[in-house]
Amino acid sequence: MGRDPDRDALRRVLLARRDNTSAEMLDLTSERVRRRLRRWPPLHEAGSMGVYHSIGSEIRTGGIMQDILDSGKTLLLPAVLDGSNGSGDAYGSMEFRVVRDERDLAPGPYGIREPRSRCAPAVPDVVLVPAVAVTPNGHRLGYGRGYYDAYLRTRPIPSVAAAMEKQVVKKIPSNPHDVPVDWVVTEGRLFRA
Repeated sequence: MGRDPDRDALRRVLLARRDNTSAEMLDLTSERVRRRLRRWPPLHEAGSMGVYHSIGSEIRTGGIMQDILDSGKTLLLPAVLDGSNGSGDAYGSMEFRVVRDERDLAPGPYGIREPRSRCAPAVPDVVLVPAVAVTPNGHRLGYGRGYYDAYLRTRPIPSVAAAMEKQVVKKIPSNPHDVPVDWVVTEGRLFRA
């Protein structure tokens, strides 16, 4: 898979928009997303949830992860397996692993905290997906490596993209490898895509 210049240009613009969010607004928005996510119907029936470890201006997931642990559900975070050379020529692969606390995490190939190799792999019942942008019908623009698309393509797991309202856009150029999310959660709404 080669890089798509239209998607790359859109990604740069939307990341700049997201990165312009103040720390205070990001904290407030993330807390609102956290509260809305508690009402996500598939989460109520799930025994485990896959959650990304937030970086930069992404919706912060620390509180969401704590909610999962406090509820007695199993918390799973992604670990990069390959495709981490940054070439962009192929989808990377990842697996989710069980995390019990911060001691289970270490910086991965991209500097994002991920489960150590000693953590048991597992398939989550539901998954929270990061987004640079997302459409109302669930088409998502990520960072361009395709980890979540590759993972969700072979697993029919209920998925929800976490985003700020300003990240919800009308259209994203798509490619055949994209896997839409089932739901979108923002500070203002939780809806089925």
